[in-house]
Amino acid sequence: MKDTYVLNVHGNSFVVFSNQEDLQRLGILWSIAARFKNAFIYLPTRKNPLTSYLKECWSQNGLDLLLLQHHVQFPLKRWKTIRSNLRRGKVVSVKSRIDQDLNLTFEDYCLLWDQYPHDRLDVKQRYETLFLVGSSRVFHYMVPGFFQLSRSGPRLSGSGYHDHIHLDSFLKGETTDEYTSLAVDFYDRKMWSK
Repeated sequence: MKDTYVLNVHGNSFVVFSNQEDLQRLGILWSIAARFKNAFIYLPTRKNPLTSYLKECWSQNGLDLLLLQHHVQFPLKRWKTIRSNLRRGKVVSVKSRIDQDLNLTFEDYCLLWDQYPHDRLDVKQRYETLFLVGSSRVFHYMVPGFFQLSRSGPRLSGSGYHDHIHLDSFLKGETTDEYTSLAVDFYDRKMWSK
């Protein structure tokens, strides 16, 4: 995923910039994170070279991204060692069930907010990595946004605007005074020439 950039833009505000193809891949990876409770999905995006636009307007450094379900009980403090020991893995095929993820209705989202108000994504930045830790349900409910953005992003970019989605409503509230935010921006360096 060479065209995906994960940035801390200020304090606890994070933005994922991605082009159309990578947005679709992110949607699939979110779907996999929802289905496989004992796995973690690691995207080594921090070494993707940032464009001059991203450096000038957003951040000087990229982050890696790690998706996992909360019951994995992943030891964040050991991540740096674990990451350094990762080798190129074997290719594994997973049958996609995106159609199930994309057929959510407004009532489904109301059910999430009303019946599961504490079921949200925990966001932490450690060791140059953005950790997104949550339940199968919350990952599942986030999937459609990536596909919607992959469709609407190119249309708006052609008119000089860019499209994005805010995922803040899926995040856990902080116990401190600092607000945490997460957004995904359609960003195609070829289309923007930046």
